[in-house]
Amino acid sequence: MGRHTGKVVIVTGGSAGIGRGVVEAFAADGASVVIHGLSREEVDQGVARIIADGGAAVGVAGEVSLEETHTALVEAAMSAFGRIDHLVTSAGIQTYGDAAETTPADFDRVFAVNVRGVFLAVHAAIAEIRRNAGTISLISSAQGVATQNNVVGYTSTKGALNAMARALAVDEAAYGVRVNAVLPGSVDTPMLRAAARDWSDGTDAGEEGSSPSGAGCTRSAVWAAPPSSEAPARSWPARRPASSPVRRSASTAACWRVPRPLSREALTRRLQKV
Repeated sequence: MGRHTGKVVIVTGGSAGIGRGVVEAFAADGASVVIHGLSREEVDQGVARIIADGGAAVGVAGEVSLEETHTALVEAAMSAFGRIDHLVTSAGIQTYGDAAETTPADFDRVFAVNVRGVFLAVHAAIAEIRRNAGTISLISSAQGVATQNNVVGYTSTKGALNAMARALAVDEAAYGVRVNAVLPGSVDTPMLRAAARDWSDGTDAGEEGSSPSGAGCTRSAVWAAPPSSEAPARSWPARRPASSPVRRSASTAACWRVPRPLSREALTRRLQKV
């Protein structure tokens, strides 16, 4: 028996990426899981994986920005398991562009998914979570406090989630409900792989060929090298046309690849220790 045996968790975005890692960590610890995702096929696959491993799971597919999706999630949890103890909001999208390039439609879309979708999940499940003095975990991002360039829409949503977590924590303390925001850095997810394809050499690895002289390092996602031979601690991808030379430090002309992100398996192991 695990420490979550008898508990029930809803995970939005639980069919892929960080959310999938969360689902697997909870299930491995004995919880029954309600898996949400945009794709019916991916949700069904997630449910099948948990059941095949001896766990209990149901799934709901739908747009996270729609209230009916969250109503269906709560109904599925109550019908299948009779309670809700935990909510993890992991569904999210990424947008790119500065304030000039980001359209109002893009800005509205990323807020609809990343912020409205989280509020709707909490709104739908909060009564049952209060009943069980449960927990709410909002998957935010390190970019909510330390951003790269050309992600004004995405970064704004993560700052909003951090503020939402603080407000919820204050409100829900009276009901014994704990609320936290989790701010991951780069994690090896489908969303990160898509960004690697779009912003580097077109591969999932997102790697660029490099040479001591920096020749050929011209793509937009090659990171600036730090002023030493050590691995970069803080360097941000610069968006620029493919024909433009990569930004380099004065002390070295070497190109740096994007640091290896945390794998989903490593994330799952870490979550099991929390």
